[in-house]
Amino acid sequence: EESDGIQSEPIPSVVKDYITAMDRFVVLGLDYKEDQKIQPKFAFNAAKLYYDFKHFDTARKRFKWIVDEYPEREIGFLAGSLLLETYRREENYDMMAKWADRLSGILKGDQAKAVKEEVQQHRLGALFKSAETLFDEEKYEKAADKYLELVSQAPDYENAPLALNNAAVAYEEVKKYQSAMKIYERVYREYPDSPLSGYALYRVGVNSERFFEFDKALQSYQLFYDKYEPPTPEALQQMNFSVEQKRPKALLSSAVLSMNLQNYRDAAGYYRQFIETYPDHDKVEEAHWQIVESWRKADDPDKMVEEIRNYRDEYGGNPDRIGRVLEGMMRIAEWHEANERPDEAKSMYEDIIETFKESEAKPGSEPAYYVAEAQFELAERKYTTWQEVTIEGSLQQQKTRLDKKIKEQKKVASAFKKVWQYKNLEWTLAAGFRIGSLFQGFAEALYNVPIPFKPGSKQYRIYRKQLEDIAIPLENKAVKRYEQTIKKAREEKIVNQWTKKTLEQLNKFRPQQYPLYKEEREARETQIQTGRSLMASPPESQENSDSNETSDETSGGDNETNDSPGDSSSDEADGTSDSNASDSSSDSSASGDSSGGQASNSEVSDAQEGSSDYPARSAARSPQKKNPSETPSN
Repeated sequence: EESDGIQSEPIPSVVKDYITAMDRFVVLGLDYKEDQKIQPKFAFNAAKLYYDFKHFDTARKRFKWIVDEYPEREIGFLAGSLLLETYRREENYDMMAKWADRLSGILKGDQAKAVKEEVQQHRLGALFKSAETLFDEEKYEKAADKYLELVSQAPDYENAPLALNNAAVAYEEVKKYQSAMKIYERVYREYPDSPLSGYALYRVGVNSERFFEFDKALQSYQLFYDKYEPPTPEALQQMNFSVEQKRPKALLSSAVLSMNLQNYRDAAGYYRQFIETYPDHDKVEEAHWQIVESWRKADDPDKMVEEIRNYRDEYGGNPDRIGRVLEGMMRIAEWHEANERPDEAKSMYEDIIETFKESEAKPGSEPAYYVAEAQFELAERKYTTWQEVTIEGSLQQQKTRLDKKIKEQKKVASAFKKVWQYKNLEWTLAAGFRIGSLFQGFAEALYNVPIPFKPGSKQYRIYRKQLEDIAIPLENKAVKRYEQTIKKAREEKIVNQWTKKTLEQLNKFRPQQYPLYKEEREARETQIQTGRSLMASPPESQENSDSNETSDETSGGDNETNDSPGDSSSDEADGTSDSNASDSSSDSSASGDSSGGQASNSEVSDAQEGSSDYPARSAARSPQKKNPSETPSN
C-alpha cells in the first residue's frame, strides 16, 4: 500500500493475527469485567498498528469509526489527532484542514473544548501550510488569499503576524505594491509587539516610495529608525533582514525623501545625523556632498559655502574626490561673482587651476570640466577688458588705440587657447566661439571707427577702404572659427548656449547654409543691431585687390595659419607686429596727401586659427554659465 508518496511497510503475520483477534473481540461485542473500556482500546490499538506501519488509508477509516462511535471520550480525541497526523505526514494540508473542520463538529463531552482547540491548531496549521505550498508554487495571489483567510478566522493565532507578512510579500511578488503596503500596515498596527512589525514598517516605507507617497514613506522610515534598535530578532534574521543594516538606510532614505519634498534644511539635518552616527559607513562621503546640495537648494549660499569648505578639508587630498572638490570651488567662485566680489572670484578660479595641477587628474577627465571652466572665466575677464578698448579720437589717437587693441587681442586669444589643453569638449567649443567673437568684434570695431576726415573727401574714402580691408579678412576668420565650432558640436550632438550663439552668428554671414531654429530666430529678431552691417561674403575684387589706393599688406592679410588648437608653436608667428609697423601712418594724410591716413600695417592675431582638431567628448556636462543657485548636481 502506498499513500500519496509514503511507502507503507509490510505487517508481520504475528501482528496481523493480533489485529484480527482485537477486531473479533470488538465485532463480537465481548466484555472484560476488569476493564469496561476494553473494546474502544482494542479498536484504537488495531488502527494505531496500521498507522505505525504507514498504512494510512486503512488507519484513517478505523480512526474515523472510533471518532464516530466515541465522540465524547478521550480515545475519540486521540483517534482524531492521529487521523490529522496522517494528512500532515503526507503534506496534504487541504485534507488536513477539511478533516479538522469535520472533527471540530463531531467531538463532544468534557474534553470537547480542549479537543476543539487542538483540532483548530491542526486546522490553522494545515491552512498555513496550504498557503505556503501555493507560495512555493508561485501562485502568489492564491497564497495571499489563504494567508488572509487564516488571519480572518483566527486573528489570535500565533502565526497570524507571519501570515499577514507573507500575504504582503506575495502581493509584492506580483507587483501589487499598494495591496502589499496596506497589509504591512496591518502587521505593525495589529501586532506591534511582533518582531515582524519592524520589518513590516520598513516595507511600508519602501512601497510608499514606489507610489510616490513621500510623506508616508518618510514617516515610516523615521518611525522605524526611532523604534527599532539592534540586535536583530531571530525571526528577522531568518528572513535575512538586519536591523543593523536597515537603520542607516532608513536615515539616508529620510534625507533623500526630505530632498524630494523640498524640505532641504531637514535633509541637511538627516545627512549630518547619518555622518555622526555612522562615521565609518561607505556612504559618508556622499552624505557630506548632499549636505552641500541641500543648502544650495535651500537657497542658503553661506551655509553651502561653509559645507563646501568642510568637504574640501575632508576630501581635498583624495584623488577620487577631486571632481567634487573642484565643483565645490567653482560654486564658491560663482557665489563671489553673485555678490560682486570679482577679485575673490578670480582668486578662486586660479585656485581651481592650481588644485587641478597638483592632483592626479588628467586632461579629458571629469574634473577637467571645472578647470577648463575656470580658465574660460579668467579669459572672459580679459575679453571684457579688450572690448572696452575703442578706436576713436584723432588720427594719432586712433593709431595708438588700434595698436593697443591688436596687442591685447593676442593676449585674450592666448588665454582662451589655454582652455583647449584640458581637453573638455564643452568648454573648448565655448572658447572656439569666443575666439571667433574676437575676430568678429574687431571687425565691428573697425566698421564703427569715426573717420577723422570730411565725409565725401578722397581721404575719407581711402581711410574707410583701408579699415574695410582689415575688417573683411577678420570676418572671414570669424566665420571659419564658427564653422569649425558648429561642425564639431554637431558631430558630438551637443547643444548649449555656446553652440546656439555660434549658429546665430553664422546665420548673419551664411543665412541659407546655417538657418536658425525658431527660438534662435525669435531671439535674433529682437536684437537691436548697432553700427555698420557686416558683409555676408566679401567680393573677390576687394579681397585680392591690387588697387593703387592700398596694398595687400595694408589689408591685414588673409593667409591663415592652419594650426591645431592645442599647438602653441606659432604663438609668435601668428602674432601682431609692434606699433612701429604703424609708423607709416603719415600725418600728411590730414593735409590731403594721396597716400592717405593708413590705419595700421599690422596683422591681427588669428590665435592659431584654422584647425578643427577638437578633443573627444569627455564629460556630459553643459558649459552654460550657471547662477549660484543653479550649479550642476549629481
